Formats: sequence, C-alpha cells, structure tokens
Amino acid sequence: MKKSSILIILKILTGVFIFFTLVFFKNYYSYLFSSTTSGLMALPENPNYLLVGSSLTRQSYDPNILGSQLGKVYLLAYNGNQPCMISEQLRFLKKRGKTWNHLVLEFYPQTSSQGPSITDLRIMLDSDLDLKIRYLTLLGNERDISFSEYYELIVTSNIELITTHFLTGALIDSFSVDGGYVNKREEGSSEERLAQESAKIRIVSPKIHSAQLQCWKDLIEESQTEGKKLEVWEAPKFFYVSSDPNYQEIKATFSRFLLEKGIRFRSFSFSDRDPLLFRDPIHLSTKGREVLSKTVLEVIEKDQN
Repeated sequence: MKKSSILIILKILTGVFIFFTLVFFKNYYSYLFSSTTSGLMALPENPNYLLVGSSLTRQSYDPNILGSQLGKVYLLAYNGNQPCMISEQLRFLKKRGKTWNHLVLEFYPQTSSQGPSITDLRIMLDSDLDLKIRYLTLLGNERDISFSEYYELIVTSNIELITTHFLTGALIDSFSVDGGYVNKREEGSSEERLAQESAKIRIVSPKIHSAQLQCWKDLIEESQTEGKKLEVWEAPKFFYVSSDPNYQEIKATFSRFLLEKGIRFRSFSFSDRDPLLFRDPIHLSTKGREVLSKTVLEVIEKDQN
C-alpha cells in the first residue's frame, strides 16, 4: 500500500476517533455546561417550593415575589416540558439527594394531550448519560425515532452552547433568577395580535394522552408514597386559548382525575382579557407575572388562615 494511502486512512481514522470522543464527552459530561441559574443542575438545596413545568411556569411566576412569603422558591422549567419528562427529571433529582417541601406541577392541556417529545434541547444538555437514555427510551416506546432525530439528540444538540459556554454562559445565566425569567422586561401585547396568535395554538385533542396520563399517575403516587405535599397549578392563558372547547374538556377531565386522587388543583383568578398582562397568548408579560405572583400569595395566605 502506498504511503499516501496509509496517511489518508490514518487521517480518516483520526477524524472518526475525534468525532466519537467528542460525542462521548458531550453525552457524559454536557451537564457541566448547564446554566447556574436555571434548569436541573441549578436547583438549590431544599427549596420550600419547587414549581415544575414548561415555559409557562418560567414566565408566569416571579420567584422573588413568591419567596417573600413562601421561603425559597425555585422554578424548574423547559420549553414544552411534559409530565413524562417531568417524572424523569424528579427521579433524577431525588437520585442526586435533592429534596423540597412543596411540589407544584404545571397543568397545560397542550403538553398533556401529546405523546412524549423533546422540544427544548436544553433538556438533553442538563442531563447525565443515564437520564438521556431514559428520555430516549420514553420516546422510543411511543413511536419510531428517525435516524436524523437520534443524530440531533445524541450528536448535534447543544454543541453551540457547549463550544461557546465560556463566552456566553454568564450572559445566559443573567436572564434568570431561581429558574424564573425575571431579569428581562417583557411588555404586554394587543388584543388584535393575541387573537391572531391564539389561532396557532389550538389544542388538537380533547383527551389526555395515555402515556402522559400514566406519568401523571406515577408522579402522584410517588409523591404520596414519599409523603410530599403536591399541588397542580394552571397558569393563565389569554381567553381565546383557554376558552377553546378541547382545552375546556381536557381541563374538566383532569380536574375530576385530581379530585379522585385527592390532589389540589389551583386555577387562579386572573384578568385573562387584559392584553397588557400577556406577552403572547400563553406567556405573561412582566406586569402579568407580578400580578399573578401576588395573587398566588394572597390565595395561599387565605388558605392558611
């Protein structure tokens, strides 16, 4: 074999070796590049209230306002976070010795009516290898995963966050406090714009997906077995979204389900027709977040008296 051919083969093998080394490192140690102010790895020791959900949780509650009366409050939130993903995240935290006094889970018909999926790739970034495998198993049990989806989740996802971490990590961390997206001012919207955007977020199915329902049962059973205080909160949506018939049907079904399980379901009184309280149809503006957080404190204080 010619020397030039050997060199080409060696270069190819070296490239393959480097590629698999990087993939190995990313999947084992990506959590080392996690945010220090949000996500799984930033959970403080023994918060009094742990609120877990999607971007609705992150945008709806101000941990500083809630913490003024409730003690330490942390928001664990990922975009599109579903009950099945939340179940795995809580098991991961408990394996790492993390504890909390009150657990609050988010209810949103959109995330409960669909099969397991990952829409926020930071879910993979913040996970160790075992949790990544559990996520992928969840997805694989529900549907066939294409090679391109596997490749994205295992190989390419979060590469840009990892490679630029030392330059952008501090900037990303500066947006959040205790998991809440409170350091960036979010202005309200207009009714016309909210009406247009609401048409894009209709709830496709009026039923809770079977996999998500089972995960809800697991979450409740595990909390009750451990003697943990568990509640489910519904974050406000602009009335065009929350008045959707499928939304209303899932909510009614879920309310009955929680009642049978003995779990408190809180749907807070809120001006869901005031466009200045919403950044978009399902996320609150800064003003809306402040109004809701103060309402939460008033409701909890009233319950305690």
